[in-house]
Order: sequence, then C-alpha cells, then structure tokens
Amino acid sequence: MLGLVSASGDRFLGWCHNTDNTWGNVARDGNTPSPITGSFTTPSINAGNYRVEWWDTYAGTITSQNNVNGWGGGGMTLTLPASITTDCAVKIINTGGGGDTTAPGNTSNLATSSPTSSSITLTWTAPGMTHHWHGQPV
Repeated sequence: MLGLVSASGDRFLGWCHNTDNTWGNVARDGNTPSPITGSFTTPSINAGNYRVEWWDTYAGTITSQNNVNGWGGGGMTLTLPASITTDCAVKIINTGGGGDTTAPGNTSNLATSSPTSSSITLTWTAPGMTHHWHGQPV
C-alpha cells in the first residue's frame, strides 16, 4: 500500500498493488494473479466524519463505499475488499465534522506567461506562498 495524507489531515489517498498483477505474468504468461487480502492503517487523520471509497483502478469506478461517522482521529485501520486480483485504490475524504473549515485567503498577482498552442504558465500569490502551474493545458 502506498498512501498520501493531505497536509490538512482530512484526506487520504492510497494505492494497493498486487505484485502478481504484472504484464509479464498476466498478458505474456497467461497467469491469473493470486488474490490479496489484508488490512493496513493510514497515517493519522483528523477527527470527523469520513467517506471511504474503494476504486477499481482499471475501470476507474467506485466498487464500494461506506461512511465512518464520528472518527476520533489518528490512524484508521481498513481491510482490503475481498479477493483483490488486480490493483485497487482507496480515497478517504472528510464529509464534515472536522478537518479544514477555513476558507482560503484571497489570491493576488495572477499572471500568465509562456503560452503555446497546448499550455500556459500561471502564477499567483496566495497568503504566505506562491503557486506555479507550469506547462499544463488550461
């Protein structure tokens, strides 16, 4: 499991890789990956109410979801969905009752530069930091 928790502590994204699910093992050799099972504990997340979504990473669809209400904070232990033979992802997002509830401050100094037919650079100033979005289609 690879995972990231947001700096605000109210979101977690995770990716579970079945090491038997490789091109060589499945496409080339014709094997069916062995299912994986187990559980893991996230890094610490804030207290609050959360929605846990399990994703099929090949189809890009949610395979199951449930709510965890009244989470007291800390690491959340989750059990993988039954018989994962490919890869899966999990998204845990705060639905209220905790987390970052402060609206961001006003931005200033919005500017563009280096336009091409498929990208542009945006820069702006937010309270306390500067953000750059380089080379991405707008």
